[in-house]
Amino acid sequence: MAQLKLIVADQDEKYIQRLAAYLRNHKEYSKLDVKYFSDKDALGEYIGAYHDIDVILSDHSFDEVVESGNQGLTLQLVNEIKDEINEESVIYKYQPIGKMMQEIINYYYARNKNIDKKSNQLKDMRMITCLSASGGTGKTVLASNLAASFASKGYRTLYLSLEMIPSTLLMFNSQQHTKPCPLFYYLKTKPNDLEDNLEELIMSDPHTGIHYFPILPSAEEMLELEPENLTKLIDVLAKVKLFDYVIFDLDTAIISKIESLFDRSNRILWVLNNDHFSFYKSRILCEELKRMYKNPNLTDHVMFILNRNINVGAKELEQYDLPIEHKLPYIPDWKNVVKPISLLKNTVFAKEISNLVTRLEREIL
Repeated sequence: MAQLKLIVADQDEKYIQRLAAYLRNHKEYSKLDVKYFSDKDALGEYIGAYHDIDVILSDHSFDEVVESGNQGLTLQLVNEIKDEINEESVIYKYQPIGKMMQEIINYYYARNKNIDKKSNQLKDMRMITCLSASGGTGKTVLASNLAASFASKGYRTLYLSLEMIPSTLLMFNSQQHTKPCPLFYYLKTKPNDLEDNLEELIMSDPHTGIHYFPILPSAEEMLELEPENLTKLIDVLAKVKLFDYVIFDLDTAIISKIESLFDRSNRILWVLNNDHFSFYKSRILCEELKRMYKNPNLTDHVMFILNRNINVGAKELEQYDLPIEHKLPYIPDWKNVVKPISLLKNTVFAKEISNLVTRLEREIL
């Protein structure tokens, strides 16, 4: 990451001192050029003299000064955590400082449409495909949380939904995005131009650091995808080396077109509910896929994951011969209507996802 020039302005001098001490003692922030201000006049003089400021993080008392002179990204530092956790350009003051700094960096790269090249930088891209044989298993919640967990560890992570009606814009609070993303246009009509234009098609979520294509929902466009289109996309993603992990969120409606995903994914995460319908359909689909692609080993790198685990009924479901390798907890709060972004904020679920990520890191290196 190039040196990022950051101003932090807060009237609470003790907070400023604590933040400065933290950043001094953590080498990962050595490339940040940070200036601290607790006085409005001093801040006004500084931003009047210097115009190459990347980010200003300030509480509301500095608004007038910041608005009069700032040419960079402005973020609001707030004391109180509100329900509107997806509010744009807001950073919460009383959270772990490491998490706060990552949010600031994510906002900066999201605004400048660049992908942060500072990462664990795996030698080769890793692909993980999330799949389920029936609806309502929580596959998309798993896939997006998985992407968020990899991103939180410093990996450049791309989330790509191949669902008939993708939830991407809803999940990342981008419903206001109405401009068509030409990803499928390039894949279908100008595949040789995709590599040169790929980075311009990608957006970044400032809250999680996840990268994604802002694809507008279109079942027709998804059904028109051909196997060679997906193969081309995978080839380009692997060649440009922008990402360490790519998480595919798959729809069974296009299952006949995704042999390349099965062949090239490092792991297939097959999500099941704790019921007969989910297990029965999964058992049948496994056999169908092997016959369809004439490959008895097609599902060898599948990991079956039981979602909404409540530790009952496991014995009865053993008849389907689907070995469960990981279990995700049932989250009672999600019975109620919640904002999609909050599905990425549950600490109990995130902890279990983190355990899964640690396992995947170890197994697919």
